[in-house]
Amino acid sequence: MNWKFALALFPLVTTGAPAHLGCAQDECDRADDQVANCAVSASTSSSATGGNAVTQTCAGVRLCQSICINQSTCAAINGNLPSYATCITACDGRP
Repeated sequence: MNWKFALALFPLVTTGAPAHLGCAQDECDRADDQVANCAVSASTSSSATGGNAVTQTCAGVRLCQSICINQSTCAAINGNLPSYATCITACDGRP
């Protein structure tokens, strides 16, 4: 009987979870994903980091830099091209 219940819930879980997770994405989360994707494309090796990550508020300098990252290509980010570097530098000093 439990397997029937599990089968009935399966479509609800698989269709509802992605929609819920998508709502949690903000500008800073997308920037973190962009940087991670660019790092993977620039290198075939990866390293794991341990410990707990500190969660930062997506505002001020972090938000400004996230917008720069999201507007940039991996080539601009990895090569620190002038357009990318100028945008990032302009964010310094934001509250």
